[in-house]
Amino acid sequence: MSRLRKEEHYPFFSGLILFLMLYFITSSFNNSSNIKDKKMINSEISYNAILNNESQMDNIIEKLEKELSISCTDDQEDELLLMNAIYDNKNLDESDKKVFYGFYSLVSDIQSIDRDRAYYALYDVKVNRAVRDKSTSSSILGYYNHISNTIYMYENPENKVLIHEGIHCLFHSDGASSLPEFFTEGMTELLANEFFSNDPFLEDTNYPYEVSYVKMLCELVGKDVVLETFTTGDFSLILKKIDEYNNTELSSYEILNIYEDAFNTYENKKNSLYTTNDRWKAYDCLNDIYKNNSNNSINKREFNYFHELSASVFEEDPAEFYRDYIYYYGILEKAYFSTDLIEKYPEINFQPFYERNKILLKK
Repeated sequence: MSRLRKEEHYPFFSGLILFLMLYFITSSFNNSSNIKDKKMINSEISYNAILNNESQMDNIIEKLEKELSISCTDDQEDELLLMNAIYDNKNLDESDKKVFYGFYSLVSDIQSIDRDRAYYALYDVKVNRAVRDKSTSSSILGYYNHISNTIYMYENPENKVLIHEGIHCLFHSDGASSLPEFFTEGMTELLANEFFSNDPFLEDTNYPYEVSYVKMLCELVGKDVVLETFTTGDFSLILKKIDEYNNTELSSYEILNIYEDAFNTYENKKNSLYTTNDRWKAYDCLNDIYKNNSNNSINKREFNYFHELSASVFEEDPAEFYRDYIYYYGILEKAYFSTDLIEKYPEINFQPFYERNKILLKK
């Protein structure tokens, strides 16, 4: 997609040479997933450039405060500036923009996001409400294509699907493509729940086992390591942390690969690469690794809960086991990444399934 650039005048031959150079540069990046590299050609569209232009920044803040009907303090302005990419996006209609403006709270809490890259992605992301063809599974409600920077939506699904795919767009990076698929999906859905759901502690529709898996990893290695892994695309951070306490017969990579294979087997109806014994061995190894870290004893209840739920995918009927488990034990109300949610629920408790807390979302 072409973007506006500042016009300059050159003699004919110089202009021709420049045109050819830009043509070949643009062509070479046309099929690239690296959105950030496009700023080499389109330098006017830059989050960092806005930060370095005080008068422009003040005008944008005033404009966005009016658009979002808010008044932000000085320490909230940098995050609000990122929403300017959505405001200036000519591909989004007003209803989709209103959904994406909700990312303001997300980027306020997650400071480690690559904001310059996110700005480029949000500036020209497109939403395509597509007609499902025969090759697309009926279970797929939407997906994000990072090469074309397009979110595809099927059958006019609810905003939660748009939010989930929008988070993929917001956090996509060079390393993101190399992250295990279902770790990424679980983390994305966890963020969607904590920041945008009025039932944030329960996931029973989209990636329930993967969300439990990510929460289990948060209890095992710490939520900061999990978040850094997600924002940098470096899964070795989690593997190295697990290895500090791993004296089992399986490597950390083997253990987590068995989980990923189980998710893939269930979600995509694929044949498993591992036996049932392999799966439960990985389950036992994680339990031993947790016990080897004596500092983890303070969150034993939380680890055990999500360890069991994430292993639902090893059962003959994962959905039945998962449902029966949360009906019997209740919903563990613990937030990981939303500051607002953490402040509202400082005490970590189980709530009966039918008595769980619903919260009023901020507009």
